[in-house]
Amino acid sequence: MINADGTGQQRLSPTPGFDVNPSWSPDGTKILYVRVLEIPQPGKPPMTDIRAMNADGTGSHAILANTVFSVEPRWSVNDQLVFMSLMNGSGLDIYVMNVDGTALRRLTSSPNNGDPMWSPDGTRITFGSDREGGNKLNIFVMNADGSQQQRLTHFDVPYEAGDTHWSSDGKKIVFEYDVNGMKQSDPTAHAEVWTMNPDGSGASSTGIQCSNVGCAPRWQPR
Repeated sequence: MINADGTGQQRLSPTPGFDVNPSWSPDGTKILYVRVLEIPQPGKPPMTDIRAMNADGTGSHAILANTVFSVEPRWSVNDQLVFMSLMNGSGLDIYVMNVDGTALRRLTSSPNNGDPMWSPDGTRITFGSDREGGNKLNIFVMNADGSQQQRLTHFDVPYEAGDTHWSSDGKKIVFEYDVNGMKQSDPTAHAEVWTMNPDGSGASSTGIQCSNVGCAPRWQPR
């Protein structure tokens, strides 16, 4: 953890290893993160734990233990977690569960769906998907229960869109746009920060180029 001006850096997870994907609870008292349990190897997704801890690093505990590549957990204002996982074995899908690890449920079933992000009111989830085929990668939205899944962006190869984040008032979505990122797997691909309305209209570039694919633009809370 670090102050917004770069001061006060503090290590929160003292266990040696791979702790990634930190995400705050809505009230700022807890942090979700993922512990990678083994060294990642080509063609073999690692086993992971989804964990929570207090904002000072104490009280760390597993919410979902020892599943295949369960990553990017996000906490909703309604005390549900959304994350993406390979636990089903048939592709990358999006899941929800309660913050205590109960009521686990899969929301998607298409080939690959990832980078889920809650709307500020916890009623909708944006995510990236290649369900259209032909190596297309676009942004979709669905209700919190997985219903009414619909596409928001309409890019065709080599242009892609993914990794969304909602503004605090819910009126805008920021996302990563890239060119020939091969489903955002090429770290050298050209990438930009774009915004759009929640219904997908008004998509436009901010003119700010990301360092590369995986820039993960985020809106400052208000």
